[in-house]
Amino acid sequence: MSVGNNVTGIPATERVVVGLCHGMNDQLAAISAYLFLLERRGLLGEAGKPLQDHLDRLAAKVRLLRSLTRDGASPAEPMAVSLLAESATELMSEYPEGPVDFRLRAGSDGGVVRCDWARALRALLLAGAWISRGVKEPVRVELTPGTDGDVQLLRALALGDHPSPPPGELHSDAGPGSIVLDQIGERAVVLRFPPAVPLLS
Repeated sequence: MSVGNNVTGIPATERVVVGLCHGMNDQLAAISAYLFLLERRGLLGEAGKPLQDHLDRLAAKVRLLRSLTRDGASPAEPMAVSLLAESATELMSEYPEGPVDFRLRAGSDGGVVRCDWARALRALLLAGAWISRGVKEPVRVELTPGTDGDVQLLRALALGDHPSPPPGELHSDAGPGSIVLDQIGERAVVLRFPPAVPLLS
């Protein structure tokens, strides 16, 4: 099971998501401009702050959604696992099957991965969906960087007691140079990074 690295063309569904994100950003910009003008004229006062806070949170969600689309192969860059975990947690807070909370294991060394942001985030979402299947309450997933020989990896393990999950398979799109997801337990997955995008220690 793997998350593809060959992104020469964007699937139609992802092009639609890109278009929706651009449209939502345009609307948010227009609303923010009206809010700014009303505030400058003294018509809002403190009443405008909750509205601005809501707009800021909505804009952040749109940016996260947009980051999931594959609009071309991005260069592999160092990414903090904690930042990937925070973004995946934010996206999976809306997951219909129940929220998933990702956290870097306390005291973990090498909490940085060198990867394409969108690909790594998609891989974490796929892992979280598979790990949490059949559980409606929040599931906490601990992330632990490591190695297996010369292969760099990231283990994702559900914490706490959960019933045995229903049957399920990891699903994603495969391709050369992909991030491979392997089951290592009932509610545990390992993400294996190809040599081109190794974890930094």
